[in-house]
Amino acid sequence: MYGFSEPDRDISRQQLRNFLDEFEGVPYAALNYMVAEANYGGRVTDGQDRRAIVEILKGFYTPQILDPEYKFSISGIYYSPEVGPLSSYMDFIKSLPISTTPEVFWLHNNASLTAAISEALYIMRTAVLMMGSFGAAAASADDDEDVGKQKTPEETYSEIATDLVGRTPDVFDLTVILRQYPVLYDQCLNTVLLMELGKFNKLQKKIKDTCVNLLKAVKGLVVFSPELEQVADGCLTNKTPGPWMGVSYPSLKPLLSYFDDFILRMKFMQKWIRDGIPFMFWFSAYFFQQAFLTGVLQNYARKDKIAIDRCMWNFEVLKAAFVPTEHPECGAYINGLFMDGARWDDDNMCVADSFPKVLWSEMAPVLLKPIEKSMDAHDMDKMYNAPIYKTSERKGVLSTSGHSSNFIMWLAIPHSCQGIHSENFWTKRGVALISQTDD
Repeated sequence: MYGFSEPDRDISRQQLRNFLDEFEGVPYAALNYMVAEANYGGRVTDGQDRRAIVEILKGFYTPQILDPEYKFSISGIYYSPEVGPLSSYMDFIKSLPISTTPEVFWLHNNASLTAAISEALYIMRTAVLMMGSFGAAAASADDDEDVGKQKTPEETYSEIATDLVGRTPDVFDLTVILRQYPVLYDQCLNTVLLMELGKFNKLQKKIKDTCVNLLKAVKGLVVFSPELEQVADGCLTNKTPGPWMGVSYPSLKPLLSYFDDFILRMKFMQKWIRDGIPFMFWFSAYFFQQAFLTGVLQNYARKDKIAIDRCMWNFEVLKAAFVPTEHPECGAYINGLFMDGARWDDDNMCVADSFPKVLWSEMAPVLLKPIEKSMDAHDMDKMYNAPIYKTSERKGVLSTSGHSSNFIMWLAIPHSCQGIHSENFWTKRGVALISQTDD
């Protein structure tokens, strides 16, 4: 959250008055820059958030605002009233809905559902913290068939830890895999695979060791350390333990969903090792998607003997039912992305409004095709630059590149089928792609 304040608003209002007094024409571009980039944007460290602020303010700092028919929202409820006496403005304010709808912020109506779910989860998490581990365990025991025999906290987390240990896959033998997938000049994905497997081994070891030691601690064989307490609390509250997240990929999933997702990622890597480089890459499976992207880009650069900094991405969204039977001539097929704030219209092959009460929609497969920058074929007037994030939180540590650690890349996709909505519309909607859902 950014610390926007009343002085930010006051200085923006004063600048507006000064500009109107000093210039014959209204300097819309200058006003937008001062407010979006300096007054408010000066507090914004994330480039994607700054882009949204710029587009939102363009809806106000525009010559169209002088048109009586210009509206701030699709429904037409919100607009700038015509010049009149004070009473006319008071009447206009009284006519506005008491309960503010998401459209006043250019969001889809589903945003109110998202906010309600977020608030409910916050209340539940707070209640669990207030109950403590013993209360959480007692509450979870209410569903036991034998109501007269409630499980103790130790029994609950011992049962979960035993299940997790039994389902945890073995670590990858990197020595054997290195012989099968050696470091090659013309195949950088071998290096990407080995790097990812090393990270999976580290996470697997942390999960298995902490669960095994938790079971030993219950029996009094090892000391119940703070790390094991976090794992025990995680088992009781279904929250992914901090010690795991310290060596994990970013995730907002609860513990059991997180573990199931971890198993699926391990299986994807196992299939890669067994069957060779996949025809379709599950984009969510990696710890560090940027390494995969660089590997694909480097393969193209080395094949065509050009500098990698002269290369860029070209994107082609495919049909949802597309199943490749071979590798593309250049680049890689990816799937596993989800669209937040809108949906992908597979019939018309463009971004479209979300269906009511559907918060996430699966994105169609995409062909990532490296090209030379001089060959850029995208007509950006028809494309929406959708940011791809690792999680729906959309925030992380700001890196030296100026991007959040949660940000992966931009994906240019067709923004409108019949020209109904522009790129600015989807930017204000906050439409983005994420590599995994929260559940």
